[in-house]
Amino acid sequence: MDSSSDDDDASACKLPEKEKATLARWAPAAQRRMLERLADRPPVRLGRAKPPQKHDVPNLFGSKKQETEIFERLKAAAVQGASTSLILCGHAGCGKRAHLARAIDRLDGEKGVPRFDVAELHGLVHADAATGLRDLARQLDAGRRRNATSRYVDDLGILVEELRRRRAERRAPLLVILHELDAFALQPRQTLLYVLLDAMQSRLGCVIVCGITRDHAVLELFEKRVKSRLQNHHVAFNRPTKVDIIQFFQDRFRLCGEDLGGASERLMQETSSRKRPRDEEDTREIYIKAHSKAFEACITDPRVAKMLDDSVSCGRSMRWFCRVAQRCACEINEDDPLLRPAHLLEAFRAQEPNSCRAWREALRSLPPAEKALVIAYLKLERIGKQYCLENAAHALARLGQASSQEAFDEDRLLEAQTLLLDKSMVLLSAEARNRRDAHVLRFAPCRLAPALDVDDLWLALRGDDLGCTTTLRQWALNHV
Repeated sequence: MDSSSDDDDASACKLPEKEKATLARWAPAAQRRMLERLADRPPVRLGRAKPPQKHDVPNLFGSKKQETEIFERLKAAAVQGASTSLILCGHAGCGKRAHLARAIDRLDGEKGVPRFDVAELHGLVHADAATGLRDLARQLDAGRRRNATSRYVDDLGILVEELRRRRAERRAPLLVILHELDAFALQPRQTLLYVLLDAMQSRLGCVIVCGITRDHAVLELFEKRVKSRLQNHHVAFNRPTKVDIIQFFQDRFRLCGEDLGGASERLMQETSSRKRPRDEEDTREIYIKAHSKAFEACITDPRVAKMLDDSVSCGRSMRWFCRVAQRCACEINEDDPLLRPAHLLEAFRAQEPNSCRAWREALRSLPPAEKALVIAYLKLERIGKQYCLENAAHALARLGQASSQEAFDEDRLLEAQTLLLDKSMVLLSAEARNRRDAHVLRFAPCRLAPALDVDDLWLALRGDDLGCTTTLRQWALNHV
């Protein structure tokens, strides 16, 4: 698709000056409201149970069955005081945490249902049982009885004592969320999982363990003693359909008079403006009608429909489509107060993982060590030799002798390599990827992800479009 069609779209949507001035009055408030509904919210209400506060919880689409299943499971456990476990499986961005957060929000507002205390552990952060128990005790506010010299056995005793006290005092049920559940399975003897699941079965109060993972075969990773204590209750998430995405766009881009007025009030408070036009309600309704008409034109445009079909067939996640909607909403301003198909098309193109523009922006926003490592790999890729982190570290060490700004120690580069692997910008072999220890990260052959266009990034480097320091850029360009 060429850009001429977008230009035709822009010229076809020019508004009379008087109408444009009327619509421009509400464009910032409309953009504010749409971005509020599209913004990432805290995924889970953590900590002690508190009375629910009024807040906006947008609808989720394409997974009503999963939402109901999670809600009913947690509600039954809270009402009956029965411990249980739950595993949420699905691809990245499908809404596992969002559905769990929504279920907790709904339970907070249910009458006669005890509100959960919520604790959260992450398999990549709490890499051993001692760290996990220490943080869990802190989140349960039991860490006040812990001193700096406490050992693992002491932390375990503190946790068991806290659970017993909760049962004796008939305290709120406890929900423990385990992010990256498969990473917990890689820990020695899987001690932390065993302790939590054993507490669940020992009737030390009402304890619900909820694991979140992308691996549907996660049960195969568990030891027998862990698997025997884990109730095999899976909630699987599917990829969204075109109907789900259209409903999502309609919900997030929908405007009503009350929402638009509230967003305008918040904007005026932030800008210390108190000026109100006399015909505010009339112009607000005019904008809402014009916005609805413009959105309908966008969603029915054949170019947008084709882009939507392609994205759904590629298996894009709901989070990905949310990013597209955010980019589109950001295009609204006082000079261009309504949505246009060109805005949505450009948002789709910019969000594509193979989009040159998207990768340039991603590389430009990297921290210094990660950016230097990618540039070193880019240089080695141009030479055509097989390379690893050790090769890049030697090359950057010589650069660091000439410029202290580009001096990175081995530990920092090792951390940068790990982060680039997590971002899928650098790839290792499957065998090396499964081990991921310091030796493998340093010496295993690696390569830039195929999605990165090496030639395009090289042109961007030559055009000083990657935000590199002058020393790093000249080093990369002058020694190939």
